[in-house]
Parts: sequence; structure tokens; C-alpha cells
Amino acid sequence: MILSESKPLISKNAPSITEVPLVRCHPFNLGVLDALNEEDVESFKKFMYLIQHPYLKFTIENEISEKIQKDFLSERSKDPEYSPDNLDKNLNLSKLYAISNGATNLLFEDYNKVKELESYRKKRLLDGENNNK
Repeated sequence: MILSESKPLISKNAPSITEVPLVRCHPFNLGVLDALNEEDVESFKKFMYLIQHPYLKFTIENEISEKIQKDFLSERSKDPEYSPDNLDKNLNLSKLYAISNGATNLLFEDYNKVKELESYRKKRLLDGENNNK
């Protein structure tokens, strides 16, 4: 995630950059921005840096890894479009989700929660596209 007031220095073609299209679901309340001060924004930037920093020890135990592999195979058998890219994205999001909750290892429940949130996000995008037609 890049937080910047101007054009980012990182190329959009960099392999680690993911674009997430935003769909406005509700009218945006500009009063929310007034509540954010520079210290809050800086704290958020530091948090995002720390959770992605390589010195943070984070593990995925073999048992959890095997469950995730079985889940991937199950998902792929239901949907041939479900690719290793989906697995990679879900693992990265799961790691960030777990770290943001103060964990240093991944639980299968974290992985499932991320899959649930991702499914909900996709549904909202489809609903937004259908409402715009």
C-alpha cells in the first residue's frame, strides 16, 4: 500500500504492486478526513512499514500449510479459474491480517477469514458493476 499525496516513485509495473479498484458504495463523509491529523497518518505509515519489514519473525507451521494446500486443491476443483496467484494473494493478505492482530504465526482461521472477506469484496464489486448498468 502506498500512501502519498503525489505520484508514487514506485512503478505501477513493479511485481509487488497490486491495484485495488475502489467502488464508492456510500457517500463519502469529508468530516472523516478532518479527524485525521498528521500524527495519525504517520503512525499508520509506520505500522504498514513494520508489518512488511523482513525482520519481523512470522511463521506458517507445516500443519497449517498442509491445510491451506488442501483447501487450494479443493477450491481449484470447484473453480478452474482459481489459480496459484489467488493462493499467493490470500496467503499475503492472511499474513498481514494475522500480523495486524498481533500474531507471529498464521492460523487457519485467519486464512479462512481472509477468504471470506475477499469473497465479500468481489461480491460488492459485482453488485456495484450491476448497479452502474
